[in-house]
Amino acid sequence: MLWGCDKLTPPTRRSRVITVIAANVHLILGNPNPYRVQQLSYVLTSIRKFSRKGDTVVIAGDFNVDKADEREGCFELLEKEGYVDSASWHVEKEGGGTSLETWSLGNKYVGENEEDLGSRLDYVWIKSGGEGGQEVKGMDHQVIFNGGEEGFVSDHYGVKAIFRIGT
Repeated sequence: MLWGCDKLTPPTRRSRVITVIAANVHLILGNPNPYRVQQLSYVLTSIRKFSRKGDTVVIAGDFNVDKADEREGCFELLEKEGYVDSASWHVEKEGGGTSLETWSLGNKYVGENEEDLGSRLDYVWIKSGGEGGQEVKGMDHQVIFNGGEEGFVSDHYGVKAIFRIGT
């Protein structure tokens, strides 16, 4: 998982410290798999333990399940806790947009014996700081390292979520 910041605004006398809690996950494979929701519940419990009111939280990584096929309740759990799937910010590009798929047989790192024809397994979920915290404004969601100009770097494509914290 790549983490980065494209632009930082220089601090002023009125600046506030913004805390961002970032969790990278690689949940267990298999569909359905009841252990996946247990793993995610543990992550959420840990985040609640270490975060403070007003913190922005990002949970990203390989969830190993396509949102369209998920039956255990992982995504329902995230939504119930106030997390937003960054794919909701996806901006269609001129000429038809891009796929949200993050795993495919078209990837040179995927074995020839794999059966799945393409899935969205990788996600970025963000929870705004809420009341007393900094609001998160989603800007865009892109799939990267998918064989285009960037090439492939893994058996999964990358996900780039672009968002702004604060005003």
